[in-house]
Amino acid sequence: MKMFALCTALAMLCLSFSCSSSNNEKTKELEQQIAGKNQKIDELDKAIAGKNKQIADLQEHLENVSKVGNSGKVAVKWSKILEDAKKMRDEDGKYACFYVVLLANDAASVTAATQELTDKGYKVEPSPWAGILRVSSPQKAREEWVVVDKVMLVKNTKVLNDDCKAEIGKMRGVKSVWPQSILFFPAAIGKSNPGINLFIDVKVIALPPEFFEAEQARLDLKEFVRYDGGGAQVIVPRIVVEYFNRFIRFTDGYNLEYERTLTEKGLNEKARFLVVRLASSAFYTFTDAPENTINVKVVGYTDLVKDITIIVDPKVVDDWNKRLFGNGN
Repeated sequence: MKMFALCTALAMLCLSFSCSSSNNEKTKELEQQIAGKNQKIDELDKAIAGKNKQIADLQEHLENVSKVGNSGKVAVKWSKILEDAKKMRDEDGKYACFYVVLLANDAASVTAATQELTDKGYKVEPSPWAGILRVSSPQKAREEWVVVDKVMLVKNTKVLNDDCKAEIGKMRGVKSVWPQSILFFPAAIGKSNPGINLFIDVKVIALPPEFFEAEQARLDLKEFVRYDGGGAQVIVPRIVVEYFNRFIRFTDGYNLEYERTLTEKGLNEKARFLVVRLASSAFYTFTDAPENTINVKVVGYTDLVKDITIIVDPKVVDDWNKRLFGNGN
């Protein structure tokens, strides 16, 4: 009888253990199912948030388009332009690149200077001019991973600013450093004639007059550096000259085959005067943007820069940046 009771107790114990083990497995399965459901809910929440953002962006775009009307331009908030400009300024510094002039232009000197600049984290490219290197700052050289509040962030370690200019200027074999300042905002250059109003979007870059010494025969470099905070003198690449030659010939009644440049002696003086609109674009309307229209005079054309751009003296682009940032910073 005692043996029967003992066997019964053991059987009950095994059954209890089996049930407990089975319950644990079922509990784990339920927990996994719940976790899977929660993950799907999170994914749905993210998808809904993404769709809501797309809807909001579309509504904003439609609102902007309705504001623009029949102009064919897309409206962009000036605050967004300022935000992007400040980010670009903070990330890339004051300058787009440096032109480094070497004391000697032999292969050994160029190789040594290139190696030292590269070792210090700069990107070095050859230029079309003997003894001159084009130095910029590649993204990979400006980044390092840092931990802030347990979050991995990218921090810039190399920007093109006055400190970089001084660093390069002290390197062995360097004669001088020419910075290329940049305007952080969109701009357009053009000319208004009766019945025709033509402007093209251009980049605005600044280079010192020494950069153009090889072409000074066709440039008025003394006038180029004259700036009193009002109108400005500009140098333009040949491609821009050709564009406006065609425009001027059409609108001023010149024969299409009558070839003259904007800066050639004897050309009607008014052809050399154009207008630069800061915070302006042929493709966008900037809402609440400040009005900044500046009269400029073409003082020559260059073959050294091959881009849709206008070149001004460094103090000009600094002043224009301050105007558009609004606070002088």
